[in-house]
Amino acid sequence: MPIGPLFYEPFKKDPSFQDKIGSFAEEKRRIARRASEMITPGTTVALTGGTTTTEIIRCLNTVSGITIVTNTVNVAMELSSRKDIDVYVTGGHLRGNWFTLVGPLATTSAELLFADIMFLGVDGLEVHHGLTCSHPQEAEVLRLLAGHSKHLVVVADSSKIGSVSKWLLCPTREIHEIITDTGAKDEAIAPFEAIGIKVHRV
Repeated sequence: MPIGPLFYEPFKKDPSFQDKIGSFAEEKRRIARRASEMITPGTTVALTGGTTTTEIIRCLNTVSGITIVTNTVNVAMELSSRKDIDVYVTGGHLRGNWFTLVGPLATTSAELLFADIMFLGVDGLEVHHGLTCSHPQEAEVLRLLAGHSKHLVVVADSSKIGSVSKWLLCPTREIHEIITDTGAKDEAIAPFEAIGIKVHRV
């Protein structure tokens, strides 16, 4: 079972950070559990930043012998005691309030990394406009990681479906699966299924 949310000491009183952790918390845990079932020994897994992808890490108690690739510091922190998991972090400039690494060092590293599967947390997911996020440098790093991953899985609660944020992370046609919660309506997921994307509601 995943542990409760880890409140990183410098941010435990930060309202925006707390809001992110608390928003759709149970839905994110269910999504994360489903995503973790897709990870098998020997797999190289790329992860974006975000509270949903952090929950995936917390569901890996019974999985070993995998490699994690990420531009997210808190993911590395949470796996620091797991000697049975190899962790590679891109490096780069720290976006302190969201723990992600961006900029030239991050993009250079991302060009050298390849993954079997990538789990993408997003700010928006819309069938015509694709996967979007709110930070341009973040989008640049994640586009590279996505382009070097064999299988792309979006992990997003139902509030993200149909929303469009500021910067394109990845075109919709490039993703393979979406894991969301049962709050996603049939009419919301139908356009994705119509173009061959498998959608899991958990």
